[in-house]
Amino acid sequence: MSLYFSETGSLNTPRHKHTAGLLADGRVLIAGGSDARDWHGTTNSAEIFDPHTGEFTATSPLNDSRFKLPDEAVQLSNGNLLIAGGSKEVEVFDPVRAKFFVAAGQMNDPATSCPKPG
Repeated sequence: MSLYFSETGSLNTPRHKHTAGLLADGRVLIAGGSDARDWHGTTNSAEIFDPHTGEFTATSPLNDSRFKLPDEAVQLSNGNLLIAGGSKEVEVFDPVRAKFFVAAGQMNDPATSCPKPG
């Protein structure tokens, strides 16, 4: 299988250490992350990339700013995305409503909730 890359539109919010998750319709949710200031530049913003148009569109924000999320978005059987890590809160993105909801309970493992240093 060959992979091809081509230039596309730009993110609305430049970010790194974010998460990306595939939605059931083929679009990609990009959420959280940080600017170059890391802990002082975390964001709760989110956007959706549409591979058919090559465009990024802002969507509702996460309920909590978070980063260090490289593989923390998991598609659920109902098409929603579960976002965990970078915060004690676990959130679910509903692509039909284009909104994040806080899941019941909290994470307490510092390795997965990425607490701020000192």
